Amino acid sequence: MIENEKIFMLGCFDMEKLVGAVALMDFCHVSLLFVDTEYQCNGIAKSLFAKALELCIQKNPELGEITVNSSTYAVPIYKKLGFHIAGEPTTNNGITFVPMKMNIIKNNFVTLKK
Repeated sequence: MIENEKIFMLGCFDMEKLVGAVALMDFCHVSLLFVDTEYQCNGIAKSLFAKALELCIQKNPELGEITVNSSTYAVPIYKKLGFHIAGEPTTNNGITFVPMKMNIIKNNFVTLKK
């Protein structure tokens, strides 16, 4: 999938230890955003997502939105990144998620990079 540009991933490392990762499908859907517990609250998720968003916009300058199926735990984190809830919580194959999206046009991309 990576070779076919169906998905791309970015990582954040502390020396050789992977401490954060983001993956996007089709340059428009967050399929993974993770930061090791020891490294949370240091801006890693924000930085990873900002870089990923930058790459998505480079790939598709007309991109209108980014979506994510957030765990209930991560909803506040995605809200801080600029996402809003786009539907009711849903359970699929025993996994509950909240559909969320970010409207690219309504967000100030420069703010995400700080």
